[in-house]
Amino acid sequence: MQRWVESRASVRVICWCVVSGVIAVVVWGLLVRPVGLKCKELEALSFRARQLNAALWPQAGRQPVAPAQRETQPVQPFSPLDFQDKRTALVHWKPQQNGGELVLDALWSDVPALFSRLAQQAVSVRAFSLAPEGTRLRLSLQLESDHAR
Repeated sequence: MQRWVESRASVRVICWCVVSGVIAVVVWGLLVRPVGLKCKELEALSFRARQLNAALWPQAGRQPVAPAQRETQPVQPFSPLDFQDKRTALVHWKPQQNGGELVLDALWSDVPALFSRLAQQAVSVRAFSLAPEGTRLRLSLQLESDHAR
């Protein structure tokens, strides 16, 4: 440390400049240069993407635009007797003005399929409840006719 203080000012300035230059080169080599290379790579990718996009637009303009059409299944008329089968038992049906109450005994695994079947018919489920009934479930459904809406 004493040598540093006793040395001439011009030597200290030269040493300071050399050390600062070495630090600047190291920082540039470790931080700035890789970021610059990555930016150039991204610019080249962006340029290629713009060229590809521009090349695809003329082809897209020539293709006819067809509106996406959903396949709708025909709506089946509702009948509570449709829900009487080997795995599902119709307990009772109480018709009302805008729908009715349908009560079924079913296995737990059959409940989702019942809702799918109802969705294909001309009724909507307003409310439902599930209660255990022996080894089965008692499913009570409040149905609303779709034409009542």
